[in-house]
Amino acid sequence: MLCFSLLAGGAGLQAGAAQTAAGCPGGGPAASAEIRFREAVEWLSDDLRAGRGARGGGLVWAGEWIEERLAETGLVPAGVEGWRQPVPAGGASDLPASERPAREGFNLLGVLPAAPRVGSSGRPGERAGGGDPRGGVVVVAAHYDHLGYGGWLSEEPGNSEVHNGADDNASGIAALLEVGRCLVAGGPRRRPVLLAAVTYEEVGRLGSRALLESLRRAGTPVVAMIDLDMVGRLGEGSLEALAASSSPEWAGLLEASCGAAGVSCVPRPDDGEPSDHRPFLEAGVPAMWLTTGRHGDWHRPTDDADRIDARGGVRVARVAAALAAAVADRVRPLARAVDAPATGSSPRGAR
Repeated sequence: MLCFSLLAGGAGLQAGAAQTAAGCPGGGPAASAEIRFREAVEWLSDDLRAGRGARGGGLVWAGEWIEERLAETGLVPAGVEGWRQPVPAGGASDLPASERPAREGFNLLGVLPAAPRVGSSGRPGERAGGGDPRGGVVVVAAHYDHLGYGGWLSEEPGNSEVHNGADDNASGIAALLEVGRCLVAGGPRRRPVLLAAVTYEEVGRLGSRALLESLRRAGTPVVAMIDLDMVGRLGEGSLEALAASSSPEWAGLLEASCGAAGVSCVPRPDDGEPSDHRPFLEAGVPAMWLTTGRHGDWHRPTDDADRIDARGGVRVARVAAALAAAVADRVRPLARAVDAPATGSSPRGAR
């Protein structure tokens, strides 16, 4: 079980910021954010990390580095012990033995606790949903694993060069860290916001499944989930919001958040594409995958840091922060779509 007692207190954080997260108030100049973004992608996708594969030590090293960076954001640790939540290595039985995780992995969890439940009279308990994890939590997640030296999931299965995964998904982790800084700068919201760097996405989304199950067992509803996966190639293009059809209210929230960040966003229906939003969709949670799209370097050794648009990545992070803040401040949870989500046909489906 996770440390969800931290979701309710707002301890260690200064409340009262009515600003949205889109502008990252107090977060420093945009140039600093771009430098941090680029440095994060470069470190995570360096050859020394050996592609952050499920069977290699580079993934553990990456997790330790992310743990240190999360501690710098001002978020509160929300794992079982500190920032970490264990993720069992089982559950990838439909993959070849050579592709399955070699050891127990770990997610890394930090939370922006909810604002205290204080109403206009100043008495505790008057702010509906505020400070109470039973009112639900907003989840923002990105996976930090990749393919190691290629293998069965590579688009070049005969190529054993290191697959560094700069866009997939060092860019998502870099964005997640910026989201954390933006949210902390904006102050606590009506509901807590849980940020998760999840593992073992490439081998069946084991980390996001473990996170969802822990939330369920803790009795904490998830009111919405935002997935950051491959967000480093924005350039002059658009940000895609896949599975925006999971709530009829996503479109309006996207319009406001993307407009504030100066990003062109394209809401798209759910088409079964697998990423870490998928387990949440299948559980009936309004969940959306933000991505700058697939490209010719996807799952190939050429997905390197020199092809990343750091400025665009920071703008995507600000969209995600604004979305998370807006959903967390709502009195009512997002409405859910009536139609059931499509389901991917394999551990990675068509992605």
